[in-house]
Amino acid sequence: KLASAKWAEQTAPLSQGFAEAMTAVAKTIPQTATLSDRARVLTAVPHLEAVAEQWTALLKDDDKAWCCTGLARFYESMSRWAEAERWCVRSLEISKAELSERHPITASSLNNLALLYNSQGRYEDAEPLLIEALEISKAELGERHPDTVGSLHNLALLYKSQGRYGDAEPLLIEVLEISKAELGERHPDTAGSLNNLAMLYNSQGRYGDAEPLLIEVLEISKAELGKRHPNTALSLNNLAALYYSINRLPEAAKTMSSVVSIFEESLGPNHPNTITAKNNLDTLQKALSQQPSQRSQ
Repeated sequence: KLASAKWAEQTAPLSQGFAEAMTAVAKTIPQTATLSDRARVLTAVPHLEAVAEQWTALLKDDDKAWCCTGLARFYESMSRWAEAERWCVRSLEISKAELSERHPITASSLNNLALLYNSQGRYEDAEPLLIEALEISKAELGERHPDTVGSLHNLALLYKSQGRYGDAEPLLIEVLEISKAELGERHPDTAGSLNNLAMLYNSQGRYGDAEPLLIEVLEISKAELGKRHPNTALSLNNLAALYYSINRLPEAAKTMSSVVSIFEESLGPNHPNTITAKNNLDTLQKALSQQPSQRSQ
């Protein structure tokens, strides 16, 4: 009835209002959707799909791909890869057709599809998309824009996943340099960049290069977030893992004990992070108790 010519004037605002309402719902779906997130938006999913298929032209530029993004996150949270890919591809089609092939939102759509492929281990499919997203961001937003830095980071992590450490390292160093210049040397995001570089060195067995970076990350976390913050505990956890790798077991156990204490206080004794930390501490204490007998042998 609304599609008939008689109702044409009423149709457009109703459709636009519906599309905007569904876009608002899509924006509430987080990157990692939980069971409660899925339950909350389940009844809206068919409507999100309708908007993504039919009414994106009625939305503002920044909103055109949001229903697709929300749907991709919804389906990816259930490991329904085919549906998630369908909506990532649809997002890219919308961005290219309704904005342009060089628009920053097109770069974001490329990035989202690449990350989906990356999570599936489809590295060869992901790499050209990440490179294209990076090129667009550099050209349209500048080399120091947060989106450009995000693209650099994602490409570096892809290379790390492939064991291409020589390709990953200069990108992570570039991300770190930009973070220091734009945010400051003591910013939590700078600490995150330091941590990513340290973990790359750790993966390569370059423990001497990794340790001072992890110590710096820990110092920043303590100063900027607090000694009992969960992110500080994560920094301690990474440092404990490094000590374990180089057989400095007393330091590893002491550091992991601090991790358990912080997680119990900030997250609770039954939180998955707390349970994992306790298990790691048990492993370290057992290894430590066996160390003297191993030396005597």
